[in-house]
Amino acid sequence: MELFKKNLELLRSSQPSLARRVEREPKQNFVRVSISKDGNPIPQIGSVSLHSNYYPLKEAKDGLSEYCLRGQETPVVYGLGFGYHVLEILNRYKGSKVLVIEPVMAIFQSFMENVDLEPFLPNTQFIISTPPPKIITSSQTDNWKKYEHQASKRLSCDYFFSLDKAIETSDYLSTNRLKILVVNPYYGGSLPTANYCVRALNHMGHHAESVECDKFAEGFFSIKKTTRNKINEESLSNQFGHFMGQLIAAKAADYQPDLIVALAQAPLTTEAIKNLKQLNIPIAFWFVEDFRTLSYWKEMASCYDYFFTIQQGEFFDELLSLGVNNFYYL
Repeated sequence: MELFKKNLELLRSSQPSLARRVEREPKQNFVRVSISKDGNPIPQIGSVSLHSNYYPLKEAKDGLSEYCLRGQETPVVYGLGFGYHVLEILNRYKGSKVLVIEPVMAIFQSFMENVDLEPFLPNTQFIISTPPPKIITSSQTDNWKKYEHQASKRLSCDYFFSLDKAIETSDYLSTNRLKILVVNPYYGGSLPTANYCVRALNHMGHHAESVECDKFAEGFFSIKKTTRNKINEESLSNQFGHFMGQLIAAKAADYQPDLIVALAQAPLTTEAIKNLKQLNIPIAFWFVEDFRTLSYWKEMASCYDYFFTIQQGEFFDELLSLGVNNFYYL
C-alpha cells in the first residue's frame, strides 16, 4: 500500500487526470501476483502469466531484439503487464517518449501496487482503459513505432484490433470524404446548430444532408391542440415519434451515409436508434444542452456509438457512473 501511495503521488505530477481515475475506480481483484524465479513480480489473470515466470527481464530484452526506432518515430507499446518491456525500451532509447496503451484498468492498478513508477517517469505516458477513437483523436499516429506485448495482446485482442481499425479509419479519412446524414430536431437552439453542421461538413469537403424533422414541427405541436386527454395525447405522441423514427430510417436507407449525426432534441427514441443500427451505420449524438437542465441523456447516451458533449468535468463523471465511456468533448 505504501508503494501504491508513492506511485499515485508520482502519477499526479505527470498525469493528474489518470491519477484521479485510478483513485476513483473500485479495485478489481482478478489480477493475482506471483514472484518469478529471479525475484520479480508477475501479474497473472486466471492461468495466464503476462511475463515469464522465470526471467521476465531477459524475456523483455529478447522480445525487443528486432525492435528499432528510426528518425522521429515514437515508441508505442500495446499492453503494459508490469512494464519490463517498457523499461527495456526506455533504457535502450534514452530520452524517447514512450506511449503505453493498456485497456484493462485492473492491470494498471496492480502495476501501481507492485512496481516502482519512478524509473518510468517522466518519459512514459500511460493511456489506460480508453476507447480507441478517443486515442486517435488526441494522438498523431503517422510516426508511431508499435511494439506489441504478446501476452497482453492475447488477453485484449478485440481491443487492440479495434485500435488498429481506428488508425486505419483515421488514415482513410485523411484522403477520403464521407457521406454524413444529420438528424435535425423539431425546433429550438440546436436546430440552427444542426444546419451549421451540414454547412460546415460540406465546406470541409464531405457530403452532408439533413433529415429535416423541423418540417414536421407543426404536426408535433398540433397533438397538444387536438386533445386535452393526457392518455390520448401520450398515445398520439408515441405514434408520431414512431413515425418520425421510420422516416429517419427510410432517409438513411436511401442516402446510405457513412455516419449519422443526431443533434440534441432530435426525434430519435431508443427503439428508433435500435432500428437504425440494423443498417450498420455508426450513429453519433451531439448533446448541445446543459446536462443539469435536460436529463434525457441518462437513458439515451448508451444507445449511441459516440456521444459528444459541450460540457466536461462533472458531466463526464456522471457518464462514467452510468457505464458510458465512448463520450467526447466537442
